[in-house]
Amino acid sequence: ESFSLTRSLIGSDHAPTLIVNFGHQITTATVVDEGIIRVNHTIDRGSQTLTSALSAGLNVSKERAEDFKYEVGLSEKIEEQEIVAVLQPLLEILFHEIERIVMSYNRENERKIEKVILTGGGAKLKGIVDYAAKIFGIEVSVGNAFQRAIHPQFMQPVLRDVSPHFSVAVGLALREIAK
Repeated sequence: ESFSLTRSLIGSDHAPTLIVNFGHQITTATVVDEGIIRVNHTIDRGSQTLTSALSAGLNVSKERAEDFKYEVGLSEKIEEQEIVAVLQPLLEILFHEIERIVMSYNRENERKIEKVILTGGGAKLKGIVDYAAKIFGIEVSVGNAFQRAIHPQFMQPVLRDVSPHFSVAVGLALREIAK
């Protein structure tokens, strides 16, 4: 997965980059520098942890909890703080672990991580980019796996929306093309 993510999200960019694949069951943090994977960590928490916590904490169905993640997420609205109160402690734990990976890498290497790319279904959590940017203090974005694919311009919004879910698949498809 890490090689596919590197291929689809980074391509020929040589800047030290952290890819955070916020998946359903697990989260992976991969540091890529000069196109080479330097560090790869797996964290046993994914976006399903957030859904389960919302479902239990707010006494709602899993489907409704999923909707809350993507429609409300880390909202700053006062009326939505109950949802944020459930999500934020879990995200703090997850991002604290990722931050330790970043600090360790930066301490041991001359070239420091310059940017963070979020992918996976958890990257669609509303407000996650700003939240991560505050923690890391560097550029954070949601990766666009389709940026190297040729497609009609009118497809751009749809592909950007689904991209976090297809980053690994697109990287696998690019294997034979992008050597």
